[in-house]
Amino acid sequence: MCTLSVVTSTDLSAIRLLFNRDERRLRPLAHPLARHRVRGVSTVWPVDAASGGTWIAASDHGLAFALLNADGPRTGPGSPSRGTLIPALAGAASLAELETGWRAIDTTGFAPFRLIAVSTREIAVFARGCLEPSITPVGRAQVFCSSSLGDALVEGPRRGLLLQLLREAPDPWMAQARFHHHAWPDRRHLSVMMSRTDACTVSCTEIILAPGRVTMHYRPVVDGWPISTRTEQMRQRRRGPQRTRMPQITQMTQKLQEPQLTQKQQKPQMTQMGMGRGVW
Repeated sequence: MCTLSVVTSTDLSAIRLLFNRDERRLRPLAHPLARHRVRGVSTVWPVDAASGGTWIAASDHGLAFALLNADGPRTGPGSPSRGTLIPALAGAASLAELETGWRAIDTTGFAPFRLIAVSTREIAVFARGCLEPSITPVGRAQVFCSSSLGDALVEGPRRGLLLQLLREAPDPWMAQARFHHHAWPDRRHLSVMMSRTDACTVSCTEIILAPGRVTMHYRPVVDGWPISTRTEQMRQRRRGPQRTRMPQITQMTQKLQEPQLTQKQQKPQMTQMGMGRGVW
């Protein structure tokens, strides 16, 4: 029950991932972003309060990871949590190294899932029980969707919406931000900002990948409304100060806003990179 989009900036200098996480209403609110070291690699991810794992992460090797549920038969009680997959693999230095680590894991005991790994040039999609990932160029934009109602039910409407917004907006990241805030009033169960009786969108995470720079923002939401900054500050005070510092990953918790960057503002921070054939 999630939506992931991967969109290239107008000047091809950076990749942005936005991830709407949809969960059961009774599931505890996840903990904010925290820093971790996986085999010596600096990583950051939010922590699921129920399982202790995560559904999204970034590393200072310039990789981003996202986990979506998938259609298929469910496993019984006692099966391993899918949230342990990203922490086990996030120390990879490249997609090639990630493939090697993936082959060492027996994924057949997990409930169905897709693990999406993104670099500045390629997207690798790993699936339960498959030894080899599907690898494609990032291109202009890609979207991945899941729903407990059936992945096919939501993929068509959401993909079509992103295509429409990309055609209409002057900036692809503006279209992407609008996409992840969008809800059809009469079809909230199919919407990117989803709401049903039993489940809803609970957070939106942003990761930006650029040469030499990785940033990650995490925002809890309640039926499409951000949890107040004051509430989040009070929670962080109770947890105490964060004492570690990650050199290349910037951690923030704030409301996502549509970018208003000009080309002049982007150039000092990002360098040009060549991109592969567009997906759309």
